[in-house]
Amino acid sequence: MELTGDTAYQIVRALFAISLVGFLLLVIRITLRELQQPAANSLQTRKNQLRAELVTMPADTGTAVPDGLVFEIQGVTTLGRAESAKVLLEDSSVSAHHALLRPAGDVWTIEDLGSRNGTLVNGRQFAGQHELECGDSIQLGRVQLRLMC
Repeated sequence: MELTGDTAYQIVRALFAISLVGFLLLVIRITLRELQQPAANSLQTRKNQLRAELVTMPADTGTAVPDGLVFEIQGVTTLGRAESAKVLLEDSSVSAHHALLRPAGDVWTIEDLGSRNGTLVNGRQFAGQHELECGDSIQLGRVQLRLMC
């Protein structure tokens, strides 16, 4: 059996098409593996992040914030009256950017951001950052919150 120029051309063309399909399948497989890897890493990161809840409590003085609201917190969390706050407390005694909660290892810390009415933890005012424990009472203006871990 002799190979003519036309037959050789068809064989080369078929081999090229097969190798092209193989190359495309390899690229797709590698791309899918790369796309799945960051998702697994970010899922692991999210699992390791400290989580808690802030629950509004009944206050001694009148507040516009109803009691029993639950805010899930994770990572750095701003508390205040501004729309940009992660924990939005619509009460005139709360500053726009009142306080900042942030995880520090296995615990939460709170920092007053220069609010006009201050921030209290378990009824005591503090300066700078204050380390919180689960169950601590936090007061921003007239609004009472409890940290639930």
